[in-house]
Amino acid sequence: QEKDAARPQRVEGGKVAGEKREEAVNAFRERFGALDGPMAAALPGWSWNFNFKDYINKTVPQFTSTDGRTFYVYKDIECFLGCRLKEGEEGAAEVAEMVAVAKKKADPAQFRREQDLVRDKAYAKGTRVLTELFSKPTAIGPSKAANSENSDEATSSPSLRPSGREFDGKE
Repeated sequence: QEKDAARPQRVEGGKVAGEKREEAVNAFRERFGALDGPMAAALPGWSWNFNFKDYINKTVPQFTSTDGRTFYVYKDIECFLGCRLKEGEEGAAEVAEMVAVAKKKADPAQFRREQDLVRDKAYAKGTRVLTELFSKPTAIGPSKAANSENSDEATSSPSLRPSGREFDGKE
């Protein structure tokens, strides 16, 4: 019974699952086309930013609606707005106006610059991919090191020496 009581709230919030979700997404896409990052970032009254997720080595956009709901996936925004479209003429007119403004204001170059800036800041802090942390650094490159099994070149790389001093084997 608790699930049934929560269901109307979920539909009102644009958080629906299964067939209703697809219907809401399709209602949005049929009228406006698929939503992209620059257009979502330009929705009037919405805020957005990028977060760098070092565990996947990607910048992930985060969008916040005027009523404080947070979205990470474009399809979730399409579902939210699609539910508003289905609320009636007032909801549909509001969404149509929002999308029209967003299409005019969308700036793909600015969106990409912001994404690159966040990624570059994360890299400057030393964030690295796990494969880089656990792979053996070599002076000859990963593909050649993998092909030379007993090569001294792979183990004598300057990057493997601790703090700029020679390793004497006594540590």
